[in-house]
Amino acid sequence: MKTSAAPEAREARRASTVTARQASAAATADQICAYLARHPKKQFSLDQLRSALGLKNQVNVADALALLTWEDAQLLVIHGTSRSVAITRYQHLQSFLPQVPATPLTRTATRVLNRLRHHSARQTSSTPDTLAQEMKLTPDTVRAALALLDAHGLLTVRAVGAMVLFRTPLDPTPTVVQHPKDAA
Repeated sequence: MKTSAAPEAREARRASTVTARQASAAATADQICAYLARHPKKQFSLDQLRSALGLKNQVNVADALALLTWEDAQLLVIHGTSRSVAITRYQHLQSFLPQVPATPLTRTATRVLNRLRHHSARQTSSTPDTLAQEMKLTPDTVRAALALLDAHGLLTVRAVGAMVLFRTPLDPTPTVVQHPKDAA
């Protein structure tokens, strides 16, 4: 008579392997992030990252890149622009917004924040051009508002391909922010 120890042992080995692979990918992801942070504007292919970091296991590097791109959203993925070149390139994730001081929110920044919160509540992200079109503002005005929101830590950034999407941080109790002049 067979015992159920064999399936349990097999499941335990599988769980152990998955845990070890995730830990290895996380360690490699940390190495990749540190390397890309030292070269924020440069783009690297998977093979270039692997050789620059002296990593031998290509699957481990691919796992780390997937972790950073999809789960942690820390990498900006740049796809090849030519039909003959199908190499995906990675670079350090940047918002590409100007750095501004955290001055009080303007009326436009408040409007953009409320729109982003609406989008975030619906699990969608926005580009500056989409926001400008929806809100009937110029893209430069929206980028200035986003830069101010970023200075206050009210934005999260996500990359999809070479496109940067903006959301508000996940907040269990989203509130509508009013500009001080509108509150009276």
